[in-house]
Amino acid sequence: MGPAYNEHDLSYFTQQIDGIAFGGWYRHLGTDAIEVLTVGLMRTVRLDGRLPADAAGQAMEEFVRARKRVGLPIPRAMHVEYPEGDTPTVVCDQLVGGKLGSS
Repeated sequence: MGPAYNEHDLSYFTQQIDGIAFGGWYRHLGTDAIEVLTVGLMRTVRLDGRLPADAAGQAMEEFVRARKRVGLPIPRAMHVEYPEGDTPTVVCDQLVGGKLGSS
């Protein structure tokens, strides 16, 4: 069995894309990479001298713009809740077919 999940190894980030807030999490993979996790996206990203939140935001923006370009639905965070202390829960809209915006 692999190591147990540690909720403290995830950092929450947001990215504004065309005036809409998107959110996700990243975790460090050593000193030169992070893993970005969000609705529909799980990607390892090299930092290449960037701050982790900046690298995660860029990966999120590339993901959203690529889906928009080919007309695929874009999942997005509607808002963030903090039901138990400081652990954020992202509440998502319905998938929006090829459009940025709420359903």
